[in-house]
Amino acid sequence: MGLNPVNAWDTAVAVAQETTLGVPVAPASQAAYGLQFIEQINSSLGPAEVGVIRPKQDRGPGRGMQNGWVEGRVMPAAWSLDTSLKTRAAVDTPSPLLPLLKAGGLLHTVNAATNVTITVPATPIESGVFAGATLTQIQGSGLAAQKGERLRGCVTRSINISGAANELMVKLAGVGIGKTTATGQAGVLGKIDSITLASGVVTSLTITAAESKRLGLGYYLCESEVIEVTACTPGGTTATIARGALGSTAAAHTAQPLVPYRPAPTYSGSPIAEPTSTVTLGGVALRCRSWSIDISTGMDLVEPETGSRYSQRAKYGRCDVKVSLQLVLDGDGVSLLGQVQTQENLALALVQGTGVGGIFTANMPNCALDPFQPPDTNNDISVVDVTLRVRDGAATAGSDLINLVLT
Repeated sequence: MGLNPVNAWDTAVAVAQETTLGVPVAPASQAAYGLQFIEQINSSLGPAEVGVIRPKQDRGPGRGMQNGWVEGRVMPAAWSLDTSLKTRAAVDTPSPLLPLLKAGGLLHTVNAATNVTITVPATPIESGVFAGATLTQIQGSGLAAQKGERLRGCVTRSINISGAANELMVKLAGVGIGKTTATGQAGVLGKIDSITLASGVVTSLTITAAESKRLGLGYYLCESEVIEVTACTPGGTTATIARGALGSTAAAHTAQPLVPYRPAPTYSGSPIAEPTSTVTLGGVALRCRSWSIDISTGMDLVEPETGSRYSQRAKYGRCDVKVSLQLVLDGDGVSLLGQVQTQENLALALVQGTGVGGIFTANMPNCALDPFQPPDTNNDISVVDVTLRVRDGAATAGSDLINLVLT
């Protein structure tokens, strides 16, 4: 079994909001832990965790002058996730991406029976808007699950939303504190080809030193029983386990595989279709082939503190928004050239979708056009790429940089 390829095509990604930054949410049942499975295009949870390796500064006497290395602090691991924004059951149903939006310091407000709004608060940490996220990725399902990763303490650095040329797409990226659990055990979960357990009360599992490096604290599946690994030392020969986890039944197992447990993913909603997209700039409806919003949230992790192996806290800086449009220039749109020169303040509204729970609107009330030049498109209509500067309004208590509305 160990020679079977890892089914990367069968990947499930779940995200959960952390109560305390860096304390992971266990990948158990959705109901118990608030996990949201995300139907994703691709995802990455960064490289395997290890501290920064550098040569020791005291050199050896040999010609090579180097006979040892020192492991330092664990640097934040970069993660990324590409998905599409889906329709929701009702106008006031939060998006499945809510934990990752909160990890970007964005305020998610549910207006009962009306809509859900997403805005940029002035002080996301002090006001309690920000919350870290735990990302779990498992490749393969059932007894074919062979690899799992769990990244804790995730913050979202950037959000890209695009539409008109395709269904409403979202690309998120950020960093996580580490692939560990609260006790410091490695968070990479791997498959063990064969274990044997009696049916009685057994709290210890005998493994080889090589197998110990595939075990992380978390949940595993053996036949129909879910087994929780509660303690395991890499290089050791035993692991502490809890039988019959998550409501399963403890049973005897003879030479059976132990694989990372993956709850059955539950996906909801449909992609928000591309033909239902409108763009309005300065009160003028434009013919737009595609649009894209880039949000730099300003959220990040602070540098590791003295005496700490990991980053411990989050920080926030300025939030920045950039917008790009690909426009089919028509007679009314020619006036945009004049508005570049006058630097008028223009309100931009991007709308995509129809129906209850399926409309996305992005409002940016304070935009200005960057200079652009209509190209010489030989024997064709004029298609121009336009970018806009987006800013806050004057004397606002919060931020009216960007306002996303889900209805």
